[in-house]
Amino acid sequence: MNCQPLWRLLQTSFFVLIISSAAFGQVAHDIKVKLQPETHRIEVVDKITLPPESLEKEPLHFTIHQGLEPEVLGEDIVLRKISGAEAGRFFSENPSLQGNIAMELFEVKLPSWTNQFTIKYAGEIYHPVREYGEEYARSFSVSPGIIFPEGIFLSGSTFWYPHFANEMVTFNLSVELPAGWSSVSQGKRVSHDIDDDTMRDVWVEDNPQEEIYLISSEFTEYSQAAGAVEAMAFLRNPDSQLAQKYLDTTAQYLEMYRKLLGPYPYSKFALVENFWETGYGMPSFTLLGPRVIRFPFILHSSYPHEILHNWWGNGVYTDYEKGNWLKVLQPILPTILLKNSMARPLNTVVRFSRNIRTT
Repeated sequence: MNCQPLWRLLQTSFFVLIISSAAFGQVAHDIKVKLQPETHRIEVVDKITLPPESLEKEPLHFTIHQGLEPEVLGEDIVLRKISGAEAGRFFSENPSLQGNIAMELFEVKLPSWTNQFTIKYAGEIYHPVREYGEEYARSFSVSPGIIFPEGIFLSGSTFWYPHFANEMVTFNLSVELPAGWSSVSQGKRVSHDIDDDTMRDVWVEDNPQEEIYLISSEFTEYSQAAGAVEAMAFLRNPDSQLAQKYLDTTAQYLEMYRKLLGPYPYSKFALVENFWETGYGMPSFTLLGPRVIRFPFILHSSYPHEILHNWWGNGVYTDYEKGNWLKVLQPILPTILLKNSMARPLNTVVRFSRNIRTT
């Protein structure tokens, strides 16, 4: 089978869609966050820059995790909490801002001369990992967001930063954690500083994103160059041999897909070990459970899928109101490339791993 016409079509489509997505406005977040795992606490200062077109929709609204109590820093900006029937009407008209956790709705009014405002907020985020589907063979564990001593998982579903309706985001994320901890997010880490009792990371992502992830634990970190991209591995326990296998495999598939689809859209790809069994693919990294990453067949079956997601799914996004054509495309490409090898969705492997008992 001659696949060259398919690759040319996909390569052209990828560049067109990436350029198109950049043409739309994004909310830019300049976030300074301090995390305290022992107390489940988060403290944030967020300078928000809104796209000009969003100012035409006044009044502006955002949602955020319940109990964080945002306050505006500066004058001439009015922030109001909305509740009751007024909030109910808003959520019925803006279903994209609804979530599975308790959240609060705020209205913000800006003076005509600015599209920026800064808020600060703080509180606890602790939603324990819970198992769903226990009555079936295929159970799975999830948390919408958690800060605790085993690790930190924050995503768009946590509503740990302000969400505006139907807006993509870019961000500059400064993270402060106890010494010994480190963080992972999308994009490029531009600084990593450690002193006696504090670790500080800065992550920057200028490509439009659907949400902002922040993952943290007491990781052992490994990295190597993969052409212009940095291959990284963040493991909860030191394992240089395992890390090297993933770094080499990352470089191999980044180069393979680059030749077929064009330049990789991010500055890194990282394997990140989670503290419960997951098979998540995020922009520029994948978050896998401790059993999953140690299955030897993962390296050349499911793992390449997670890398490919960064072209289709985490580079070009889906408009779910018009279908999910990427869901069809993503399995096809690795299957063709790996020539009917044992590629399979990571979620299946995660479910399988839960049936294995350690002796």
